[in-house]
Amino acid sequence: NSVVRGTYPGFITVAEESTAWPNVTGPIGTESLGFTFKWNMGWMHDFCEYMKLDPVAFNSPFRPFVLASTSIGQEGLDYHCYCRRIVHWNLSVNPIDLEQRDGRIDRFKSLAIRQNIAIGYGGCEISAGVWKTMFDLAVEKRKRELGENSADLIPFWALQDDDIKVRIERIFPMLYHGKDERISLSKDENIYKRVTALVTIYRVTMGQPNQEELLKGLLKCDKDELKQLFIDLSPFNKPPKT
Repeated sequence: NSVVRGTYPGFITVAEESTAWPNVTGPIGTESLGFTFKWNMGWMHDFCEYMKLDPVAFNSPFRPFVLASTSIGQEGLDYHCYCRRIVHWNLSVNPIDLEQRDGRIDRFKSLAIRQNIAIGYGGCEISAGVWKTMFDLAVEKRKRELGENSADLIPFWALQDDDIKVRIERIFPMLYHGKDERISLSKDENIYKRVTALVTIYRVTMGQPNQEELLKGLLKCDKDELKQLFIDLSPFNKPPKT
């Protein structure tokens, strides 16, 4: 390692390590063996066993706590019961792919919704089932504050702003260098801006329960752009025939 890394600065060496041998990696000249990285064979075998598990095992409060999937997993699977974080390992140029992935955890009575309900109404007196009682109280609050004919999406799909303490987290590692430093010159940055803008338009067209993100996107538009997004079905505003 001292010869390789001394002769070729910047080169890395990797050790295949299957025991708990100490100081495999470390700087040259110390008590370490001087490898840059080590491949933990025990972790590899555990991970391979994990990959054999049925995805249903992930949709529970018990292990495994991480599910790795290809694009096959972005449609038709529901992981919202016990998951509220999604990591996008790549950015598709198709905004529908982004919406489909988020839809695996942003669903009816998702984990984030239930956590917020538990925080807001966990101290109530239970009468007919824990969750039924808490959701009934949330429905009463909605009708009291928004009216009897307010949308039934609240509180089962979305919540009022003052009830939101826990949010669904969408993580895009390709946009960051380290924990908080944004990669402003990354080509993925431009793809991200374009795709999220298109997702906003898609949600305007199709309708969606989470209006907060929709409004954030709309607030970035100028007046002319907003006019292009509106569909006016009023007969009074019908343009005259030419």
